[in-house]
Amino acid sequence: MSKVLWIIGAGASKHLGMPLLNEFRSFFREIWWRYPENRRDPQFQDSVPCSIGIMESYPDQNIEQLLLQSSPLTESNRIVLKKAIGRSFERRQLGRFARLRESHTPGIQHKFDAYARLLCCMEDGDAIISFNYDNAFEFVLACMSSDFKLLNVSELIQGDLSALELQGRDLWIPNELQERLSSLSVHYQPSTSFAGDAPKFGNGTTNINLLKIHGSINWYADIGHLIHVGSPRNSAESLLLAYPEPNKPETLERPLSDIMSQAKSLLGQFNKIVVIGYSFPSSDSTGHPFVVDLTQSMNQKKVLAVDPYPGAELTRILSAADSKLIVSESFEAAFNSQKFSGSSLPDYVIGFRGN
Repeated sequence: MSKVLWIIGAGASKHLGMPLLNEFRSFFREIWWRYPENRRDPQFQDSVPCSIGIMESYPDQNIEQLLLQSSPLTESNRIVLKKAIGRSFERRQLGRFARLRESHTPGIQHKFDAYARLLCCMEDGDAIISFNYDNAFEFVLACMSSDFKLLNVSELIQGDLSALELQGRDLWIPNELQERLSSLSVHYQPSTSFAGDAPKFGNGTTNINLLKIHGSINWYADIGHLIHVGSPRNSAESLLLAYPEPNKPETLERPLSDIMSQAKSLLGQFNKIVVIGYSFPSSDSTGHPFVVDLTQSMNQKKVLAVDPYPGAELTRILSAADSKLIVSESFEAAFNSQKFSGSSLPDYVIGFRGN
């Protein structure tokens, strides 16, 4: 069976409450007004209300446009927006973990089904390149081992953390997937970008490499241009993220530049690519250091794309592929036993590998 390179975009985290590019305005409002517990957090208070006001002042511009150096914002306002992005993503995840104890909460149970099912589609030697900050893949395997120390859960109260350790597998991971998931091990790459031993999740012998080219909500900058994974060592440490601006200057500096280089080198090692929840926005297609290479290599690849609303840019880029298929489903639906050509998408991936 052929190995597969999995490209994961924002459409694969939307059902977890993470925003698409044009949804940050409503995302900030929701996380401030709907979850009042966040308002007790000083970092949240310092950035999110101000960011709501900034975005309301420019209703015709999305977050990417406002973060441009040529936007009408001052540099201090752009810094506030970036702080709000990082802290909001952190609080979104911490809130979900805390509500694990509320098993009656609608929509909470098995929210990570799709990630668990996607991981079960992966084989030894596959690799994931993710554009997302969330650590949903890691969370699935952390539930299997009841070991959450690398996910930055330091702000949870002991009762929430204990519930996560005791109940996470049963409440979040479908029983029928647990045997397969126990055979997996996901490794952050490249290992030289991380302080200490290269972090991994899971203890199985099926090894999958994970490159998060825009950073992660459990990554912090360490000395020597390395990444410290897990809880922040002090309150002054900031998340290591490449923010949603077209030029993404953070990706040009180590350690993110090393991860980007590794991602680009992977393109030559895989003949088959599955693209999930990534539509190739025009700003990326013309200037993103990884997407430019990905686009240019498409004519040599076999490609399967999963996107509920495949746009013109995605269709145009995939038209150059050696063979292509677009599944018009959301990520959550596609990996939750929805039918495609008479079989579930996970079953279809097996055929895609063998073709």
